[in-house]
Amino acid sequence: MELYPAVDIEGGRVARAHGAMTEPLAALDAFTRAGARWIHLVEARFLARTLSDVARVPVKVFVETEAGRWRDGASLAPVATPELTRAAAGARLVVAMGDPERARAFTGARQIAMLGVDVIVSGGVGSLDDLRAARAAGLAGACVGRALYDGKFTIAEALACVS
Repeated sequence: MELYPAVDIEGGRVARAHGAMTEPLAALDAFTRAGARWIHLVEARFLARTLSDVARVPVKVFVETEAGRWRDGASLAPVATPELTRAAAGARLVVAMGDPERARAFTGARQIAMLGVDVIVSGGVGSLDDLRAARAAGLAGACVGRALYDGKFTIAEALACVS
């Protein structure tokens, strides 16, 4: 399982960060020096469609709005389970997002992973126990932002949980 420290840029600054970490380059430097191999870098103006166009990799983003109910991450249109299955089967990577309470169970992400898709969960990972749960659910990775910026754990602790 991989760890993806999140660097969400809004208005040229890192959202939810404090102090020097509000500078995007400082956050990138700190995370990579601490051992992160990957960074989840998001500029709020771009969508998954743009990433698919640039990387030539089919990337699908689905948002679990409530248990078992999904929306397309780009259009927010409701997605039925058969449609989700078809879309996920054609993608190499699916990023599932949810609110912190539902994300802790990783139920929706686990269901997509069972289709044979590498799933990286984003949203709701606020503790080392959440990272352990994501690993136990068989997920390919987890994006973590606020918990790192708030000092709930370090990159080193997170990397120990996912390896």
